[in-house]
Amino acid sequence: MMTTPSRSTLYEVWSRAKSGAVQKHGSAFGVTFEDACKHLACESIDFWTHYERGRYRGRLLCESQGQALGAAEPDEAESPPGR
Repeated sequence: MMTTPSRSTLYEVWSRAKSGAVQKHGSAFGVTFEDACKHLACESIDFWTHYERGRYRGRLLCESQGQALGAAEPDEAESPPGR
């Protein structure tokens, strides 16, 4: 008999805006972080509307506030001096 892993891990879902502000979208249970994001999308119309493959409104989704604070998108990273 095959068993399906239970959604026993509670994940927080965060993102960081270009301004540097972080946003907590919510928490959801999942087997993986991606699974939890999909579960959260089922519970939140706003999140479902703007969620696409690990991103919310184009912003990378993170598992914690600390990760979100440290997440710099390539277009947000500072250019090397002289460029």
